[in-house]
Amino acid sequence: MIGCRPGTSEEMHLWPAQLPYEHHPRNFPPLQLYLRTLTDGSGQFSFDRVPRINVQVYHGPKVKDEKVGMNPMSQTTSFSLKPGEVKTVIIGGRGWPVIGQVLVNGYEGKINWRSDVYTLEKILPPIDDLPDFAALFLEHNAKILAADSAEEKNRLSDQMRKLQEELPAKQRAFYSTEKGRQYYFQNKRYCLNFAQDGTFRIEDVPGGKYRLRIDLREGREGPMRFSTPPIASLNKEFEIPDSPGGRTDEPSDLGKIEMQARKILSVGKLAPDFEVKTVDDKTVKLSDFAGKYVLLDFWAV
Repeated sequence: MIGCRPGTSEEMHLWPAQLPYEHHPRNFPPLQLYLRTLTDGSGQFSFDRVPRINVQVYHGPKVKDEKVGMNPMSQTTSFSLKPGEVKTVIIGGRGWPVIGQVLVNGYEGKINWRSDVYTLEKILPPIDDLPDFAALFLEHNAKILAADSAEEKNRLSDQMRKLQEELPAKQRAFYSTEKGRQYYFQNKRYCLNFAQDGTFRIEDVPGGKYRLRIDLREGREGPMRFSTPPIASLNKEFEIPDSPGGRTDEPSDLGKIEMQARKILSVGKLAPDFEVKTVDDKTVKLSDFAGKYVLLDFWAV
C-alpha cells in the first residue's frame, strides 16, 4: 500500500535479515539470498520457496534517477520463517506521509536531489537486556584519559579490551533469544522522495522517534559515491507523532531543515586565511603574503 491505494508495478525485495553477530566470527552470513519481484495491478506480490531463515522484505521505491549509489530500501519489514509456513505481510498503508524541505546554506552549485538515496530510520528505545555499549566505551575512554599514572591507564585499557571481547558474545546471546529477535525486527527504514527544489515526501510513516540521514555529494565521476566531494551532511533526530486513527492522508510537516555546506576550494577562489607558529615561536599568516606567489606544502607523518 502507498497511502490508501495499492502500489502497482512496484519493486519488492527479499533478503536475509542478519541479526548482529548472528554468524560471528563470520562478518557475512554463509547464505547469500536476493529475491526481486513486481507487484501486480492490485498491489499483490509473492516470494515462493524461501528458506526458513530470518528475512527482510522491503519496497524499492523510485526515489533516484542515477543508476549508481545506494539501493532504495523502504518500509523494511523483518520476521522469521518456520518450515512450511505461508507468511502474509502488508507493506505500507499505516501512519501518515511525512513532508519537509531541506535547505543548504553556503553552497553556490546546483544540487541534484535525486542522485542518491536518503533515509529516515527508526530509533529503537533502550532495553535493559542490551547495555548501551557506545556509552560504556565513551565513559571508559574518559576514565583512561583522566588517569594520573601509567599503571592506572594500563589497568583501565585492559578493562576496555576485555569489554570489547565480551561485546560480541553478549549481543549474540541477546539477539538469539525470541525477545532479542523481536526487538531487532522493530528496525524500520524509509526513503525520502525528493523533488529538485529540496522538498521531500516519505510515505506511510507511523509515529515514533526517527533519525534523518542525508549525505549530499557533488556530481559523480565513477561508481563509488564516496569518491566525490561532499557538499553537506545531516544526522538529525525527529519525533513524529502518532497519526489520527492509525492512518491518514494528511501529511506531517517537518518544516524547513537547514544544512550548512562544507567549504569547498576551487580554482579562482580566495584561499582561507590562517596563522601558525613557526619553529622559532613567531606567528606567520597567509594574508601576510598577499600579492605574492606562495607555495603551501601540507604534509603529515
